[in-house]
Amino acid sequence: MLYSFDTVRLGRCELERRTSGKNGFGLRKVFCVSALEQPSLARRTFTYVNNAITGVHPVDPSDDTLCRIAIAQFLADLDRCGSGGGNDLLDLNIPPYTGHVSRNNGARLRPASPVQGAGPLSASR
Repeated sequence: MLYSFDTVRLGRCELERRTSGKNGFGLRKVFCVSALEQPSLARRTFTYVNNAITGVHPVDPSDDTLCRIAIAQFLADLDRCGSGGGNDLLDLNIPPYTGHVSRNNGARLRPASPVQGAGPLSASR
């Protein structure tokens, strides 16, 4: 699925979210981020593995939250390294990007959900 966002510094940017396996459940998710108006900047790829299954994280973040974290990590890496480029694991300790992000169909991406300190979901009524 494709997403787009704008930044003052980079202009129009794009994020592509891909999953592997049947419906992407329990397998790695790949987030590719690039600045469309600055082709000299390398495309960044971030990988996320659903660790809720193994008990590392009590709750798996939503796809919208993961997309926003990938965008924030892309922007932070540009500030730190300059040109970007490469393949990294998605860092859940980075605060999610809070700007406007829209899907390729024009729908707006939801705000990030809490990642840290989230306990297991319960079915209490």
